[in-house]
Amino acid sequence: MIPAQVQQLDQLLKFTYTFSDMETIYMDANHKMVMAYGPMHIPEPLQYLFEAVRSNILLQTDKNEYHIHVNTTTQQLLYITVFLQLNDQEKGTMIVGPFLQTDPSMIQVQDILFQHQWPLSLLSLIQQYYLSLPLISNEKLNHIIEFIQYIFQHSSLSSKSHVTIESKNYITSNNSLSSPIENIEKKHIVEERYRNENNLIGAVQQGNLSLVEQLLIKDDQPKYPLPDRFPNDPLRSRKNLSFVRNTLLRKATENGGVHPIYIDSISEKFAIQIEKTTSIKQLELLQDNMCLEYCKLVQQLSLSAYSPLIRKALEYIRWHLTDEITLAIVAHEVGINKYELSRSFKKETGLTFPDYIHHIRLKEALQLMNNENLSITDISHMVGYNDVNYFIKVFKKHYEVTPHQYRQ
Repeated sequence: MIPAQVQQLDQLLKFTYTFSDMETIYMDANHKMVMAYGPMHIPEPLQYLFEAVRSNILLQTDKNEYHIHVNTTTQQLLYITVFLQLNDQEKGTMIVGPFLQTDPSMIQVQDILFQHQWPLSLLSLIQQYYLSLPLISNEKLNHIIEFIQYIFQHSSLSSKSHVTIESKNYITSNNSLSSPIENIEKKHIVEERYRNENNLIGAVQQGNLSLVEQLLIKDDQPKYPLPDRFPNDPLRSRKNLSFVRNTLLRKATENGGVHPIYIDSISEKFAIQIEKTTSIKQLELLQDNMCLEYCKLVQQLSLSAYSPLIRKALEYIRWHLTDEITLAIVAHEVGINKYELSRSFKKETGLTFPDYIHHIRLKEALQLMNNENLSITDISHMVGYNDVNYFIKVFKKHYEVTPHQYRQ
């Protein structure tokens, strides 16, 4: 290829990688990798098992009948191949993948390992590799192929070099990575799945972080079949279940005594992250992180231990931390006289009203200390101390060092 063709092909590979979000490479006629875009997913200990996969695809696929193929390998990995012909001679192949179209179960990964006589010691690593692969539905696969057709047919490479893409050929396999689990009573599976989920939700509501961590480890052991409500798009099914878990965790956190305003932001954050995931493994890691983060929110911000009156007072203090806060102001806001509020406040929090204000402001100040872009004066004003010297005095009384010494 002349330099202009190389540059154009390089650009087309970039476009394909960006659109598909999958590894995209170009191999020459001798099956040598010339260009590559995207992360190479294969862990180093497994590379020798899969190193010849792409070359085998090229050897076993009829290049004369079609120019675009969707291939399933003996390892049940899927690839899109695009054969390029320049001046009626094959010059190379663009390969996109690997990817899967069904959720890989442990049983099927075991079968693959057995069929290829791979070491049993690699089973866990192989399973993690398969879980990390993108799950592509039939609809999305069609979109990717149509995109490839379009960019090649409308490129200068096509017009100058007679690149033709005649059709697409799905080379499928009867062996699915997600076959039904037989001889297991569905009733027991569903009951156990619901029981585990209820225990997890309950632990989050209590703010019991150690129990949440134990349940997440336990939940990683058995892989229960999940309802596949989108048979042609298993990733969509898992995403929808993740949205449900996000909602359950949000309600558990609210029931755990956290104000909805704190919950709303992380609920929205996780909803966006769920939609952006491209593999089952990413979703599993994200779900674990969701449980841990919601639980920590309950630990830090729960007011469930307080009476409705004191809870209302504490919420007011949190939302007006930078304002002037006096016992009289808060008493007026919650509808009680300041003397009764003072007695109830000390009884339930263990601190006098002024001490609690200092406690919560200094706690926020400690968090801000990690931001070196903020000066001590900035932090003082942000937590409600307009006089920086007074802030330093209170800080030193509580922590026995000045804010500057604490930073050092």
